[in-house]
Amino acid sequence: MAILARPHYQPARTLTFPIEGSTEADMGRGDWVLARGIRNADGTMVAEDARIICPPGGKGPDGRACGAELGLQPGAYNWQLYQPGDRFWLFQGIETGIFVALAVLLLHLAVRRIRRIA
Repeated sequence: MAILARPHYQPARTLTFPIEGSTEADMGRGDWVLARGIRNADGTMVAEDARIICPPGGKGPDGRACGAELGLQPGAYNWQLYQPGDRFWLFQGIETGIFVALAVLLLHLAVRRIRRIA
């Protein structure tokens, strides 16, 4: 539900990082990952919901370059669409503001109704 209701407050961000030489530190901790995959240099998606992280000069189990089994072209990269984890507080503030405004409106209507009856 959060994915459907919240993107219009702040659009999701895109993170790209190379396959070779990347580490887990390249990915944000606590982020809400909406989509991820591996893209060729021209931007076409090769594998959805996947990522490859290789040390510099890394080789796959068969001795070929890392990611060769997927048919990756030179310049392929990891791609991730995400909402940063720190945006949670912005969403909390917006939603709290909506509920407080509704509570004040209902209280005002109740008091007005009681005064009219009395």
